[in-house]
Amino acid sequence: MTIARAPRTHKYPRKLVLSVTLFVLLLGLALIVFTGTGHAAQVTLAWDRNTETDIAGYRVYYGTGSRVYNWFFDVGNATTYTVTGLADGSTYYFAATAYDSSGFESTYSGEVSKSTCAYSISPPSQSFTASAGTGSVNVTTQSTCARTASSSASWLTITSGGSGTGSGTVQYSVAANTSSSSRTASSIIAGNLFNVTQV
Repeated sequence: MTIARAPRTHKYPRKLVLSVTLFVLLLGLALIVFTGTGHAAQVTLAWDRNTETDIAGYRVYYGTGSRVYNWFFDVGNATTYTVTGLADGSTYYFAATAYDSSGFESTYSGEVSKSTCAYSISPPSQSFTASAGTGSVNVTTQSTCARTASSSASWLTITSGGSGTGSGTVQYSVAANTSSSSRTASSIIAGNLFNVTQV
């Protein structure tokens, strides 16, 4: 796509900030992040309104290389914009410009970047006898993506690997089941639901 641009002036968005959300599914009380190579991520950008009186609007530029923007959106006079349909496992770079009522466009604002993350775990569940035991879950993600793990039950404890960056292994322990009934607990490991059942 060729972008025709009017001469740039000194007008520019003063501050560009970034917040990121991922489309999630609500399953019971657990958040499940879309995984795989589909388009799941979105980025919400916000910037300070320019104080000059003839500002007519803003444009948001983004691409997969620093200061190399493949796409842009004219967002009118808004000061926030959500870019959707970003591929998991990629890094995107964002900047904004302002333009006035005569069509003059500013230079780019400061640039922000964000890496979108895709997570998968293996195995997705595990069964135990009534005896105490231990297990592990392998997490696969991009090297810059943070991973966390948490348990919903006191008898299922994350023992190591519960936080970190990139792919790794989460270790856990299961206490002995002294009751007469089976039980199930859920953990959230790297945004994925991990179920443990114990007889």
